[in-house]
Parts: sequence; structure tokens; C-alpha cells
Amino acid sequence: MAAVEKLAKRKGVTTAQVAMGWVLGQGAIPIPGSTNVGRIEENNGSPELTKEEMDELKQIMETMPIAGQRYGGPHEKFLNA
Repeated sequence: MAAVEKLAKRKGVTTAQVAMGWVLGQGAIPIPGSTNVGRIEENNGSPELTKEEMDELKQIMETMPIAGQRYGGPHEKFLNA
């Protein structure tokens, strides 16, 4: 997480904005929720990430261990039924 915080600081945005920029970079549409008007306005300013920044985030994710199950315990059996 510290690496993502460094990227956010370099860009002058929040880590949440970096996350939404990453989602946009994947071709998806982030749907953030908040009950705080200030956060909604802040999240509306998701940055466009460069290819280098997307590559940096990919490298960060590759160093993180995968833990837990995708859907959790008993629901796994329904994935490939």
C-alpha cells in the first residue's frame, strides 16, 4: 500500500483516486459510493494514469501475496457447476 501512496503523492491525488484511475485504465467504469459530498466531488477527479504508472501498479500487485478464496468458503462450489 505504501507504494500506491507514493504514486498518489507524486500525482497529487488520493490513493482512492489512483484506484479509480486504475479501474478506468482497465476499460471498466468505477462506481464509488459515499455519503460525504466532499468525497464524491474528490472521486470525480480520477486521474488518467500513464502506461508507465499502470506498469508500476502491475509490478506492485505482482509482489502482493494472494490470500483467501475468491467468493469465500461454501460459495466456491457454485463457480463451475
